[in-house]
Amino acid sequence: GSMCTLTTMTDTTGTQGANADGVYIEQSTSTSANNECYTSANPTYAEWPANSDMLFLCKFSIESNTDSRFFVGVQDLGATIICDYDDLSISGNAAGISFSPDTRSDTTFQCVTCYVANQLTTATTLTPVTSTIYWVEIEFSGLGTAIRFRLSDKDHNLLCPEVTHTTNLPVTTSQMCPV
Repeated sequence: GSMCTLTTMTDTTGTQGANADGVYIEQSTSTSANNECYTSANPTYAEWPANSDMLFLCKFSIESNTDSRFFVGVQDLGATIICDYDDLSISGNAAGISFSPDTRSDTTFQCVTCYVANQLTTATTLTPVTSTIYWVEIEFSGLGTAIRFRLSDKDHNLLCPEVTHTTNLPVTTSQMCPV
């Protein structure tokens, strides 16, 4: 199979760079709505095809754990409003890791799946540490029957128990893009 990799990004408030750990996105914050950073948009977007058991891998860090809302994962094409809400059901189909210390009072990373208007959020045991490199792995399996979440350090050592969702999963017929 194939996987999208970061080659471009769409957002005026973010920057793209590279260091010893590879290519990264740095997102500045503001009080403005729609201050999101995503790696694809119509008509030139990267996507996983519908009906695929995709594997999403992303290396990231959080630079602030206050006054912010964070999501890394996949979602329906064109639904970039996902970053403005803790309730992903406004965006349709999505799967990812979120952290919302202010509006949802999160103290640990959350595993989130969403099917149209139904969201499932499961807390992990991992408390985010600012400026720490993490890997997230999101594995779709069984054509929409399960999604497995795994969080590890920069050397791929597991940091908390894996989480698997079997309900409120994105529909397998939707095309998904990284966000």
